[in-house]
Amino acid sequence: MNSLLFIFTSVFLQSSIVVALFNPGDRCFHEAVHIGDKLFFLGGYNDNHLNDFFYLDLSISFHKDIPPWYNLDFREIPFGVSKAASSFGGSDNATIFLIGGERNDSISSYIYSFNTKSFIWTSHSLNKSSFEWLWTFEWLWDMKGVIDDKGRTYFYGGRSSNSDASSNKLQILESNILEPLKITWFKSSSCYRESSSRYGHTVTLLSNGIIVIIGGYVNDKSGIDKVSYIHICKQFLLEFNSQGYSKLIMNI
Repeated sequence: MNSLLFIFTSVFLQSSIVVALFNPGDRCFHEAVHIGDKLFFLGGYNDNHLNDFFYLDLSISFHKDIPPWYNLDFREIPFGVSKAASSFGGSDNATIFLIGGERNDSISSYIYSFNTKSFIWTSHSLNKSSFEWLWTFEWLWDMKGVIDDKGRTYFYGGRSSNSDASSNKLQILESNILEPLKITWFKSSSCYRESSSRYGHTVTLLSNGIIVIIGGYVNDKSGIDKVSYIHICKQFLLEFNSQGYSKLIMNI
């Protein structure tokens, strides 16, 4: 009995020391993904693009001043990155996808994935066997996305690393059990590019299948007062301004 108590106490103290030793530094423009009882944090910016990878254990109760952080530095991101987009999916909903973003490595792939069970990072090359292209590819950052109940992630907007202009692209990432990884790009009508393109906005998926896109910035960094609605079932996008006027932006 005493030996079991000793072992339990030793393990508990070691775990407490590990948690206490790791304290994430200040950062901004990082990504967070919630899978099961873990909240994963990826990258960010603090004078430089960070390759930090860690999670908060939500399976136990904790005091706000002593959160149970766990550092995954032995499986850190292969590059420093901030303002990326992220989602989760895969055949068992255990894979994190990291897409685009500003990086300190110009040769890394646009999409990386991390399997939270095997703890392996995988790069995904941009080739036609894996991707369906509806227009010319651009590297984007600061885009926002939501996940539906079919495992599809919808990313909208962002900024282009090529032109530094705000984007009006809708990207759909499919990673469910029936298909290999596939990404589809949609683009709204060019005549509405300036009114519908944005970055730094919010994206919310409602229970009726409508994605609500609010605010953000345009090319000159001025804020916009427009709210857009994308209906993922009926495949259209509507845009409203602060006076309530609406117009059809695109059929998808």
